[in-house]
Amino acid sequence: MNRYGDTPLGMVESALEFVRICESHGFHDLVLSMKASNPKIMIQAYRLLAERLDAAHRPYPLHLGVTEAGDGEDGRIKGAIGIGSLLLDGLGDTIRVSLTEDSVHEIPVARAIAEKAMSLWKKNSENGQPESDPHRSLSLHTARNGHSASQRRASPSVPNSRRG
Repeated sequence: MNRYGDTPLGMVESALEFVRICESHGFHDLVLSMKASNPKIMIQAYRLLAERLDAAHRPYPLHLGVTEAGDGEDGRIKGAIGIGSLLLDGLGDTIRVSLTEDSVHEIPVARAIAEKAMSLWKKNSENGQPESDPHRSLSLHTARNGHSASQRRASPSVPNSRRG
């Protein structure tokens, strides 16, 4: 991160460096996270990481979250913006809402975000529409096709891309 600073590109380069280190030692059971407290930075970092992973044919799962989003309505909105945007891009294998209040309050928020994303995916697939907004500025992503990263690695018949 020294070369790129505290930026989405710096976060991605740092993560990819650790991926290369892990892979060089034969370790491939990774889950990557680009969590940040600023949803805009977090969204940019995850989109860039997904793009770079796809280009390198590295189907690692992504853990989505906004770090210490805050409490009350502000924390819930920040988490919903960050996580929800990426889920609608088709990114993310696991999620965690991180509020600066008792953690029991995180579960209903995470469940609501996940349920909303799933209902939109279902509605879009029933209407024959693309599962993401084709006008996104960084890249075209469609919702994952329900296969885990280990399934994508293990079977040549399972798509290896987040873009379907």
